[in-house]
Amino acid sequence: MEVNFLLGAPKCGTTWLSEALKQHPEIVISNPKEPNMIGTHKGTFGRSEKEPDMRKYAGFFKGEGVRIDCSAHTLFCDFAPARVSENFPEAKFIICVREPVSRAESHWNMILDIGEDLEYGVNWDKFEDAWKDERFRTCCLYGKPLEKWVKEFEIDRFLIIESQMMYDEPQQVCDRVCEHLGVGEYKFDFSKIKKSNTGANRRKRTIFGRLLRKLVTSIPKPISSPLVNLVIKNGLDVYQLPILSKKGEGLRKKLNIDDVDIIREYVIEDVRSFEQLSGINTEIWTSEIRNGEGID
Repeated sequence: MEVNFLLGAPKCGTTWLSEALKQHPEIVISNPKEPNMIGTHKGTFGRSEKEPDMRKYAGFFKGEGVRIDCSAHTLFCDFAPARVSENFPEAKFIICVREPVSRAESHWNMILDIGEDLEYGVNWDKFEDAWKDERFRTCCLYGKPLEKWVKEFEIDRFLIIESQMMYDEPQQVCDRVCEHLGVGEYKFDFSKIKKSNTGANRRKRTIFGRLLRKLVTSIPKPISSPLVNLVIKNGLDVYQLPILSKKGEGLRKKLNIDDVDIIREYVIEDVRSFEQLSGINTEIWTSEIRNGEGID
């Protein structure tokens, strides 16, 4: 079995791209979208250095086609490059990136919208508290993790996509991905892609929702998987029920100038490193970072 990987930081468009690629008859997207098995990073907060169960991992891909693991946070795992090289030596990669300051602001707001910080016993209501947490800061760097990946794989294995391109040229972006993966051209229907990861649609879990989530994750996979797969197949999201989640306040928090300065100082050298490694022109990013224009 060969597997390819869709990687990136939160709020860089990996969810949108995975939903689009799911339409292609020659592509098999992992189910769940983020198995979070190859990498030690299991989302923004989760971490585990447990070795992956490769027999179990194979079960995350159903059907014939080019397989893509969409565990985006795998990008930041120190162990993942070697693990992928050992198990999937022919793997190809798509990495979604975004101007770092606006990405950090969106990531922070997403965590607050769904209340994930509180679920993990921390409070990121103030940006300075999120920034002190290494689990947040690690997602702000692209050059550092890419450096680890290119030690295992040639740079031409990586297709790097700036998130704004998905808004401006969605078909062209998907065409590039298809070419990179070696599958045929396809006319994607972008109107079918759910925008569940936008601030307007995110919902914060109630205490009952959090209890249900813990219950589901505690049930052995052989028992829970058939039910979960049935729910996913029918496009249902039980967490949308009012008893399990509630609409957020919808108030987008903004970074202040001190927050922006902290991020600028932290990422500016890493952005240059990323450009040298990837060949991607980050001139617009560095201009926005210097001038504080990366805030939206």
